[in-house]
Amino acid sequence: MFKNKIATPLLITLLVFLIISPILSLILTITNYNGSELNLIINMRQFFVLIKTISFSILVAILSSTIGFYIAFTTFINQKKMLYLFIFSFLFISIPPYIFALSFIEFSKILNSNLITGFRISAFVQTIYYIPFASIIFYLHINNINESYFDSSLIEISNLKSKLLTIKEFSFAPISFSLLLITLLSISNYAIPSIFAFNTYPIEIMSIFANSNNLFSVIFTTLPLLLISIIISILIYKVFSKNYESFQIKSNNLFEIKNNYNNKIINIILILIIIIQTFSPIIFLLFDYSSIKAIVPSVINNYQDILYTIIVIFISSLLIILISTFFAYTAINSKKLKSFFIILSILLLGLPSSFVGISVNYLYNINFFDFLFYTPTMLIHSFVIRFLPISFFIIFYDFIKYEKNYFYAALLNTNSKIEIFKTIILPNSFYNIFFAFISVSILSIGEIGASIIVMPPGKSTLAVIIYNYLHYGSSDSVKGLSLFIFILLILISFFIIKLIKIKRSNYYEQ
Repeated sequence: MFKNKIATPLLITLLVFLIISPILSLILTITNYNGSELNLIINMRQFFVLIKTISFSILVAILSSTIGFYIAFTTFINQKKMLYLFIFSFLFISIPPYIFALSFIEFSKILNSNLITGFRISAFVQTIYYIPFASIIFYLHINNINESYFDSSLIEISNLKSKLLTIKEFSFAPISFSLLLITLLSISNYAIPSIFAFNTYPIEIMSIFANSNNLFSVIFTTLPLLLISIIISILIYKVFSKNYESFQIKSNNLFEIKNNYNNKIINIILILIIIIQTFSPIIFLLFDYSSIKAIVPSVINNYQDILYTIIVIFISSLLIILISTFFAYTAINSKKLKSFFIILSILLLGLPSSFVGISVNYLYNINFFDFLFYTPTMLIHSFVIRFLPISFFIIFYDFIKYEKNYFYAALLNTNSKIEIFKTIILPNSFYNIFFAFISVSILSIGEIGASIIVMPPGKSTLAVIIYNYLHYGSSDSVKGLSLFIFILLILISFFIIKLIKIKRSNYYEQ
């Protein structure tokens, strides 16, 4: 018993240290910095780029949250006709941003406007990319509102208006959460803006890192964006902790058909939005002859990089699941550790991808770790930092269903929490743990921000290959690889939907 009490804190400390060691190494470096050089690092041009990046991210958050709310509300009031259309559009959450960018580049060629660049097209495509994120947040929230509130509002106003006003009354928390989360994600996601030649602050950091040997310059350039990300992360935690009940999924009715308020105009607008969201990747990849023709040669020519990508993603996703499952299981047994892991996860989520890449790159440049510099370890470490929070939240909010009384009853038969996990939690939560594994694997396929910095010489992931080619013009090879990823991710997404349906059928059989 004494050994177990010591082992758990030591293991938690070790794991947390390994996760944040790259960030700690940079912080220690900053403490030795001579502040007299600060004026040489901060300049007015970078300040305006930062303001432009924040404005861009807030606009994307407002647009995607507004459209996401509309999609969720319309789906909710007419689930009989719109639910599976909503599910289809939700599948596109798995599509990497560079595929959306490639699709609209191809669309611009048909319009004979190959030079579509800048703020507007970047904001449009980034909004399209984040719409599924916002819509699922709002849909899960709306489904959790007690039906009695809708019924009571019907006494005074019409069916449609009553539903809308009731949802608005209870939606401050998810609206704030969606706006803050998408702003946070958009600030650090530079893939789409960079493809459309719109300079954002993470690109600025990347260019300084690529062109300067002065690490201090890179670090101090990163600090304003890092500070803003941390502030947004703290706000997310505040909203989340104060409105905890609003985010809990209390029912398994994601695919349950119950409402059927048929409004043709509302439904038509929803269909048009989903067509715009899904039209470009499908038409310009799946139904494009040159893409179909190029897919086999592209896969053959890049099979080594494909194999490398699969191996790295599998190892990193497995590590992420093991760590996040341990953290989640520990969190449900301790209130203090629960708060610690939630705060840690939100802060990690707020780290800009370029900052993660630079931190990992710097850590493995230290003499003690330099033997790992040319190995996939750097890439795996970056993926763990980037996607551990997402895996933790998925698993943690599944583990919440196990009440404390449940554990106390189990402890009467065995004093081993490991045994309780093996015999009770793992069998009942296997689908959600596996869902978390698939989710972080999908996100890793599209990761560019950190990967492009830590990639060892002679190796590359599919995301970095496609991203680099896009800057030289979209060739058939790029379209072939993008189509390969597109089909793969859609198949995986359908597989996830199948798992959820199996889980639901098992739930109702019980």
